[in-house]
Parts: sequence; structure tokens; C-alpha cells
Amino acid sequence: MDALSQTRRAMERTLLLAVSVEALVGRVIVKGLEKKPQIIKGVPEKVVPPGWYVALDYLALFLLYFVTVVGVLTLVVGRLEARARWSRASNVERAMVTIMGVFTLALAAAVAGGATNHGGPPWLVVGALAGVALTAMMWTWLQRPGLSVAAGVTMIAAPVLVYAGFALLTQHLWTENEIFVGEAKAGFGSMTRLALTIAAVASPYLLAPRPFTRSLVQVPPVIAAVVVATAGAIMLKVDYLAAIGAINRGLGLALDPRAVSEWIAFYLLAFTTIVWTAVACLTAPTPARRRLGVGMALVVLAGLGFPWPMNFAVAAVGLLAMADASTDAEREEQRVFRPATPVVDDERWQAFVGQLVNALRADGGDASAVSVRGDHGRIATVVLAERHAVPVRLSITRVDGCVVTVDLVCGREVTSAPRWTALARPHGQHPEPPAAGATFTLDLPSFDAAFRCRGHRDELLVALDADAQTALGAGFDGWLAGWPGAGVRHRVHPGHGAPLDLLLPLSELAGRAALAPTASGPLLARIELCAGMAARLGAGAEPTVLADADAEPDAEPDAAS
Repeated sequence: MDALSQTRRAMERTLLLAVSVEALVGRVIVKGLEKKPQIIKGVPEKVVPPGWYVALDYLALFLLYFVTVVGVLTLVVGRLEARARWSRASNVERAMVTIMGVFTLALAAAVAGGATNHGGPPWLVVGALAGVALTAMMWTWLQRPGLSVAAGVTMIAAPVLVYAGFALLTQHLWTENEIFVGEAKAGFGSMTRLALTIAAVASPYLLAPRPFTRSLVQVPPVIAAVVVATAGAIMLKVDYLAAIGAINRGLGLALDPRAVSEWIAFYLLAFTTIVWTAVACLTAPTPARRRLGVGMALVVLAGLGFPWPMNFAVAAVGLLAMADASTDAEREEQRVFRPATPVVDDERWQAFVGQLVNALRADGGDASAVSVRGDHGRIATVVLAERHAVPVRLSITRVDGCVVTVDLVCGREVTSAPRWTALARPHGQHPEPPAAGATFTLDLPSFDAAFRCRGHRDELLVALDADAQTALGAGFDGWLAGWPGAGVRHRVHPGHGAPLDLLLPLSELAGRAALAPTASGPLLARIELCAGMAARLGAGAEPTVLADADAEPDAEPDAAS
């Protein structure tokens, strides 16, 4: 992760903390305690607030401007990161990033101007927010992160898009004073609230960490949901009108106390549900899912009344964070799913690794292996060799004796997006390869039926010859990714969208029979295939990068051969 990405994520977390305090202090407490002057004999009563209230009001004002500034800066930094990150993306992705950047920068400029009383016409900030919401939805679907995540981001963005869309289509646009100072007087509030309520109720099924059955029993989300539901029920019971007023000020829902009474239980359920989802995401073990939670919480805390430029900036930051995080959320979780392979004891595993190393050395080449122990029963076995003048690094990760991933890098390991990827189909629940661009076909019926390819067609054709096409068509699972001039990467998750014994004789290793002399044959053939493809891509004999996402960098070696 580069410096811009780290800065942006830190700013998003800072913004979430600041807007949470601002919503509590400014919208709920200060506005709730504000005394309205009474009219006595036609003359308004003079109200002199106490000193503590004045100090609290100044704090709320500071937080308002602070959140606005952080929101604008986060939008700018986010677009700089997007430009740097997707400089080598496909034409469609670059066009989408450009359009998204135009809307984002227009919104940032309008928000900054509105906060300093130099804002442009009201339609500019509303239209820019609608553009950000629409492009965030389109970007999410373009990246194909998974149906549930894409639908979840769409559901969260829908209320914002409905609100902004109706505002733009309304014949009487709000005045600048109404949009930047007072509460927006929108006649379409019920439609927006309906969209928000549906999104909140559906959020656990679409955006909660996976597997969903495991996230249901996590303690922090359950505690947060119970506290919110209990506190909400008590507040509504003690002072119904004050509770509705606090909800309206905090979330900008413009609820009518008289009309909402029959729906209040449903609204409370929706708010409790989305709080559960947000906390479940914020406490998830994977970074992308936590960032989804940050983005969702920002959109919720921005509210829908949009009484101040700050709210526009916060909503936009949240939507963009969700769109970016959706790409990796399910992919990261699939790396840590429960193993589906049988347990192999260390002695038999080391015997297999020894056989593999001896086979790699059989033609006079050099090969070595080391097992690295990590936390939580994780062991990464790394094999280094050379084939076709291309360095090879094979990393097999086991958890509690069960193989989780087989990761093969032929050539140099690089961090940039691959130029092409090929995912075997039907791939079931097998994790997706890195994002590489638009889908294409090779006009080879058997190959196109077996693989879904993305990125640059011509560069994949360079890596393939007749023998490689035949080998790929004979029982290939997992995915391939290529970097011209650097190398090829191949990853398989046995038991998750790939057969157990395709590359490794796991069933044989889990038994008690003697290990066959040819047990390492399929894995050797796969190494030869990928090394040959890397050689055709021009991968030089440069050292590979030993850092692996599945290994612990500071773990101690377990055994070497």
C-alpha cells in the first residue's frame, strides 16, 4: 500500500471519528438544548445562554468546519490516489475514473465554496453528489467484486441518489439559504426514507463480513445493536417528541411525529440493523471489509437533510470508500476461509516436499525449501528453484495441517495490476484473480469455454503456445496472471472451487500408505507450464520477492531441505 493510500485511509477514519462527535455534540446536544425565544406581547423574549452552552456551541461550530475541511481534503487525496493507482488500467476503467474525478472535484469545490459563503448555484453541489453516487455504483459493478457486495453498495448509494435526483428534477430548486443554512424542504422525503429503510434492513445480508453465519455470533455487533435498540425504545417511551426531534436533527430524516407513530418500530429496527452491520464491518479481520464499514458509517452519519456543505462531503467520501473497498472485500475473506482439505501431518508433508525438491534437482538445477511457522497454526512452505532460466518461487500455505493456498510465482513478483488474467471456469467459490480490465475472448472455442480472461488479449497470446493451450485445457483450476517482462503468477485454493488432489496428492498424504514416487508429478508439470509462459513473456533470471501475503514475515524457520 503506497503513501497516498495510507493517507487516504487514515483521513477516512479521522473523518468518521470527527463526524461522529459532531453529530452527537452539534446536531443532537446543542440543537436539542437550544432555547427558542418566547413571544411575549408581540416582543420576542431575550435569551442569554449560559457560558457552558456557549462553549459547547463553539465546539460544535469548530467540529462543523473541521469535518468540512477534512472531507474536502479526503476527496482530493482520493482522486490523486485513484489517478496513480489506475494509470495502467483498461480504457473503460480510466474513463470511469476520469468521470468520477470530475464529479468529485466539482463537489469538493462546491462544498469548499459553500462553507465560505462563496458557493455556486444549488444545482451544482446536488448534481455533483448525484454524479458521485452514480459513478460509485457503476464502478462497483464494473469491478465485479461479488454480487452481495455490489448490491450492498448500490443499496447504500440509492437513498443519496434518490434524494439528489428528485432535487434536480424538482421544478422549484431550493434557494442557497435553504440548502446551505436551513433544513432542505423536500416534498420527496418519504421516498428517500423508504429507500434508506430498505437499505438498512438489507445491509446485514449484503455487506456483513463473510461467512455470514460466523459474523452473526460476534459479540461487538450484537452488543451495539442491543444498546441502540434498548436506548431507542427507552427514549421513545420517556419522551416521544424529543426522541423524534433528536433523530431528525442527527440524521436529517424530517420525520413527522404524528405520521410516523405507526412505523416507528420498523424505523427503530432498521437503525438497529444498520448499526449492527456497521460495527460488524468495523471489527472484521480483513482491511477491505473494515473500510466498507467506515464508508457505510460515513454515509449514515452524513444524513439525508444535507443542511450544510459538510454533509455533502461526508456522504461522498463514504460512497467512494465503499466503492474502492468493495473490490477486495470478499477476496480478502476468501484467503482466510476455513480449510476444506484433509489434515496432513508434518512428517508426511516434509517427505512430499523432499520428493519435490529432489525432482527439481534431478536435471542438474538448484532447488531449496523452507517451512515458516506463523501464528494460529499457519505454516508456509516456500520452494525456490529455476526453470527455463526463470526463477521460481512456490509457496504452499497450511493451517493446522490443512493446505489452504498454492501460490506459484515464475519470474519477478510485482505489486502493480496484471496485464491479463485467466480464471478457470466453472470456478465455483474459488477466489477471483486481481483486477486486470475488461473481459475478452481468444476466439479459441475450447479455451474460451474453459477460462474467463480479462485485460489485454494480445499479451496473453504471447504467453500461450500450442503446448500451453493443451496443458491448460487438461484439468486446470485456479487463476493465472501475467506481467510482460516480469513473470506469471498462478494461485489455487484446493477444495474451494478446485479439486483436492489436482496439484497435491492430499488424499494420499492424509492416509497411511507409502508415498508414490510420482506424487509430485502434477505439481512439477504445473511449474514447467508456468515457467514456460513466463519465459515467453520475457521474464529474466532476477531474484524473486520472498515476502508472501500468507506467511508471517517474522516467524521462525521450521525445517529446511
